[in-house]
Amino acid sequence: MSNRIVIVALGFALVACSSSEARIESSSPDAVTVLYPVEDRAAAEKLATDECAKYNKRARSRSTTDRSNEKHAIFDCIT
Repeated sequence: MSNRIVIVALGFALVACSSSEARIESSSPDAVTVLYPVEDRAAAEKLATDECAKYNKRARSRSTTDRSNEKHAIFDCIT
């Protein structure tokens, strides 16, 4: 019984550690990878747009995949 409690507690801890805000996972002059909550695509697009603008480029969505309770999006920085 105590093993189940530990497993459940670890599960809750992992959920609590996941961010509720969009954030850049990686960035280069050619592409930006953003992790974001399922309901916050607009924030992901804003982050990518701002990041690509640093290189005088605009963001274009390449792909989006699901990761547990969030999305993983890759944006190309194009001229």
